[in-house]
Amino acid sequence: MANKKILRQAGDYVLSECMISSYKTADNGKPLSVDIRKILGSIELVENIYESSMVGKLQIFDAQDVRTLLPITGMEKLHLKFSTPGLSGVNFTEETGKYFHIYKIERINQDPKSQRSQGYDIFFTSKEYYYNYMTKVSKAYEGPIEGAIEDILRNKKYLNSAKALTFEPTSTNTKYVIPNLRPFEAIDYLCTQSVSKKYK
Repeated sequence: MANKKILRQAGDYVLSECMISSYKTADNGKPLSVDIRKILGSIELVENIYESSMVGKLQIFDAQDVRTLLPITGMEKLHLKFSTPGLSGVNFTEETGKYFHIYKIERINQDPKSQRSQGYDIFFTSKEYYYNYMTKVSKAYEGPIEGAIEDILRNKKYLNSAKALTFEPTSTNTKYVIPNLRPFEAIDYLCTQSVSKKYK
């Protein structure tokens, strides 16, 4: 951890939020949530231009058995906010609507020096990646391709995303039928059919 405004050395970061929200609710009706900053060993966040979504891993050193008390089963939300001092950084929290989804826990190891302590890895990804495997697109689209892609991205039946969409306008104005494809596959297919409106 570091000073919030001044970068003093390579690797400095500010971790403002790292919280897991369960699918279970507390007595007040809100989701059960646990701040895991104190038991967090490391964060890996991977963004790849050849992949459709960000994926990541948290390395946890847990002496309170959060994994079974919450419990963490792979259906939880992860709210993560961190930055390099002086920069805006990553904000995937409830307030932005861009939280991550936990999908796997691996490498659970008991601490040989303590019966209560254990280490494990929590894997997470963007909610769009999660939704991509829960639905398929079977729909006819007519008009500019960017309109069809925006529908797949925003529609609650498909990716239900609140993220910014940046696109180059297309001159394509025809009808396309998406034949039961995953949302990301449908977007990839539509991109192969597009022709630039501005450039040759």
